[in-house]
Amino acid sequence: MLTGLLCSLALAAPVPVDKPSALRLLADDPAYRKAAELESVYEGVLEESGRAYRLAGREDGKPVTWPLFLPDKPERLTPFVGKRVRVSGKLIAREGGAELWPGRLEAVPTTAAEPVRDGVARRALWQPAIARRTGASQYVLRDARQLAEVMRVGGPGAADTAAAQLARTLGVERIDWQAQMVVCVAAGLRGADADRLTVTRVVRDGSGLAVFYKLEMSGAAVGGFGYPAETVLVDRFDGPVRFVQEGVQEGAGKK
Repeated sequence: MLTGLLCSLALAAPVPVDKPSALRLLADDPAYRKAAELESVYEGVLEESGRAYRLAGREDGKPVTWPLFLPDKPERLTPFVGKRVRVSGKLIAREGGAELWPGRLEAVPTTAAEPVRDGVARRALWQPAIARRTGASQYVLRDARQLAEVMRVGGPGAADTAAAQLARTLGVERIDWQAQMVVCVAAGLRGADADRLTVTRVVRDGSGLAVFYKLEMSGAAVGGFGYPAETVLVDRFDGPVRFVQEGVQEGAGKK
């Protein structure tokens, strides 16, 4: 009898279901693929109001909310509500305001600091708005004041505001400017040749600090143009920094 009771309880117990860490949404939709708008990366906290979803983030240091357009099975977003997510999508202008068409969505890790690997403590797809232009750009930020300048954050407490925002994006409690610095590598406007930029390693040698990176296709692109970039948190180095694109003859400038 006891055996039968245990079997019944086992059958009645709910089966754990793994929550997804990423979703492919409109990436394969013909209307999304044909939309002329650029596919870009947006990061923020997913919010829900009824059956409507929106992404709450910041742009140029100011809070902004992007309504998400997902007509088919929007409930797929429910497991991500209240969490920090990264959306690759297209911002489509509408009569009542722009809405974000999500091609893909993934959760942003916010756990404790990861171990340093290849000289990188943390990484994010963030880049300052001024980097979204034609031509590559690199930024070596050694204090919050410099960060506020490139983010174009002004007013009282601008440095603290900018540092707190980027710390959240990187998934750390705070940036220790005495021991750390931030490096951003942005490729500028790119077409079908590359949609992802990855900082592969950061190495200190006799000539200074070398930041190695590569441009590649992720295999998830849907066409059009974008601004591939990556920002990394590394150990502070007050000497010259040079940027080396892998697969290309070295010749980048120093910062």
